Amino acid sequence: MRATEMHASHAAPDRHSRFWDFLFYLTFGFMVTSSVKIAGVLLVFSYLIIPAITALMFVQGYRQRLIFGTIFGLTVSMIAMLVSIGLDIPPGATIVACLGGGLAILVLGKLAVEQFA
Repeated sequence: MRATEMHASHAAPDRHSRFWDFLFYLTFGFMVTSSVKIAGVLLVFSYLIIPAITALMFVQGYRQRLIFGTIFGLTVSMIAMLVSIGLDIPPGATIVACLGGGLAILVLGKLAVEQFA
């Protein structure tokens, strides 16, 4: 993240930061590739993108966004698993639908609060 922040501020990242960024993205690439083989594209990218977008919309700061996104992802995943078990439907599709639904509910709630405030 330091190299990314340095890039945004137009400062040149040092060699050490570039190495750790390279290592992070290399590891990230292997993890995403293996996760997609196991769980599927839609589920993996829903887990990657939807909690992050939700956190970006509602919270400021890296630490707070990480905490918010993690809590959002875990909470929605637990709800989706209970729905999946209760209705005897596939868990992957249920998790994706619940993540999207959770994001939609929060966005609509935010818009309603902003409109009536």
